[in-house]
Amino acid sequence: MKGIAGLFLVAVILTIGYFWYFGRAQPLAVVEHEMQTNTTSTCDACMGSKSSRCMGCGENGEVKAGIVICPSCRGTGHGEWQMKPAGTIRRMPSDRGPLCPACRGIPRRETMQPCPQCAGTLKVRCPKCSGRGTVSTPRKVVFRTVQSRTSLWERFLWWFFVMPDSDCAPQVDSGGRVPMVESYLSLFHREGVSGRVIKWGGTTRGAKGWEVRTLLRVTRGNVTTDEGRVFFVKNREVSGAAPIEWP
Repeated sequence: MKGIAGLFLVAVILTIGYFWYFGRAQPLAVVEHEMQTNTTSTCDACMGSKSSRCMGCGENGEVKAGIVICPSCRGTGHGEWQMKPAGTIRRMPSDRGPLCPACRGIPRRETMQPCPQCAGTLKVRCPKCSGRGTVSTPRKVVFRTVQSRTSLWERFLWWFFVMPDSDCAPQVDSGGRVPMVESYLSLFHREGVSGRVIKWGGTTRGAKGWEVRTLLRVTRGNVTTDEGRVFFVKNREVSGAAPIEWP
């Protein structure tokens, strides 16, 4: 009995050791994210001038204010006959009298006032860009990054109700190599541009998550330079990178 129990204990220890030693590698996957951004361009309505032609007055600066009736003739256009003391005159039925001296026979006149939209300046704020001179066009951008999944060891621990850390440190191999960062770098290789890590500077916890410092050898066409970069890993995902000075 003791021998069987001993063999069982050895098997358990070997199983746990196997999962711990060989199952710590974090499987990597390339994931895509969709992000909403705005593209700013010059307003095609005002060509960046921020103002446009006033349509309220047609660039006249004035608009009609209404009809004004001559107060002297009350809109008839004619005045009264002026008779001399000793004279007499015979009026015909169609004779309406002389022209009104105040309006000269035009009893109704259209009056004008400054345009309420442009205040006489002939220009108004561009309605398309609201006077900014530029317009923003929403567009969707898809970007790719690298994410680490739960390892075999973490899945083994699930059986013992030990939940995996959602923001654990990225896997580090011998020499400080971080496979997640190397996979992330390969996403940006294109014709004439490539980069590879020639030195690893360590992984530490920072304000933006885990920070992996590297020295890259970047090739752009025929030019090769060594540039320092820090890669940020948050919630098992490479969230971005920034240039740094390499000591």
